Amino acid sequence: MSAMNLNDLLLAKGIDPANVLVLRHQPKEPALREAFPLIAAERPDLFLAYQSVQVERLEKAMAKMPGTGYVASFIAYGGARALFLGLYKIASVEEITNKRFWEIPENQELKTLGLIGLDGTRKSALWFDLSDVGFHPEWNAKLIVD
Repeated sequence: MSAMNLNDLLLAKGIDPANVLVLRHQPKEPALREAFPLIAAERPDLFLAYQSVQVERLEKAMAKMPGTGYVASFIAYGGARALFLGLYKIASVEEITNKRFWEIPENQELKTLGLIGLDGTRKSALWFDLSDVGFHPEWNAKLIVD
């Protein structure tokens, strides 16, 4: 059996791998990290809100990609493995304040699990409108990769 390659799968669907950022989410907050696999599998609204704001370094890369870029989302799954959760198109981006961040109901719910949000130091962040493109949905929350 030959190994699958993400780039080959993307190309087969007409997506240039150069336009795809691969993210392996692993919340730093202990309670949120523990609940994350369940959130990813059963609460796509919370997962989407979680990944709609990123650390500043990644935010800069994603800000260059609205309309043309994608995010391949994975969550940490023990050791160096990751669980595939979907491919999302970066539709648009807007700057939001820390106050606006916490007005979003999903973020309020994530806060009950310990979400820190804009890491306590940022006054604003970029909010990415991400839409699931249905890339091999049969693999969502089932495919484990090294």
